[in-house]
Amino acid sequence: MIKHESSTSTGRVSSRPTNPPPLKAAPTRLLRRPEVLRMTGLATSTMYSYMSQGTFPKPRKIGARSVAWPEEAVLDWIASRPVAELREEEAAG
Repeated sequence: MIKHESSTSTGRVSSRPTNPPPLKAAPTRLLRRPEVLRMTGLATSTMYSYMSQGTFPKPRKIGARSVAWPEEAVLDWIASRPVAELREEEAAG
């Protein structure tokens, strides 16, 4: 870090950084269950079944009786899903 020294009116030398502090990463957005279900297209029971199998991210406690899922975890799960392939009769129309 580059420091700049300057004298104050009291005659003391103060050190102040000349570079701004590094930027922090954007905070994680937390999603409640209805939004997670909307994003994934899953039914509630399917989502909880996947969580018990360890194939869907588990939520974080955000209060005494409430939970939420980190948006990145849900988006990563969606991205990890295989792309569906159409059968020939569906592709024809």
